[in-house]
Amino acid sequence: MKIAWFCIPAHGHTNPALGVVRELTSAGHRVYFFSFEMFREKIEQAGATFIGCDGYDFEMEDKGNADRVGKDKVFATELLVSSTLALDEMTTKKVEEINPDLVVSDSVAFWGKLV
Repeated sequence: MKIAWFCIPAHGHTNPALGVVRELTSAGHRVYFFSFEMFREKIEQAGATFIGCDGYDFEMEDKGNADRVGKDKVFATELLVSSTLALDEMTTKKVEEINPDLVVSDSVAFWGKLV
């Protein structure tokens, strides 16, 4: 089975997913994990194919903005909308190429819900 997996660049979202990904790949499934460079090594160690979502400006490079996400709901919403719009074309194209049997999307990775 081919699985497209989408996750936000956060340890609390990515790390728990990797155990499931490891089990899936160990069972012979192909997992294509859409994430960010900071998690590439862990994702590949879990047996998944890493697909980078870097190169889009999510305003998260600024530590102050990253801290705001959990505290400022308006800012977090704007960030999620801009991220989703920025990633839409790339993720749609990649998913068409992969033609997965299953799509798994993190609760906050809205760009994965649109494919």
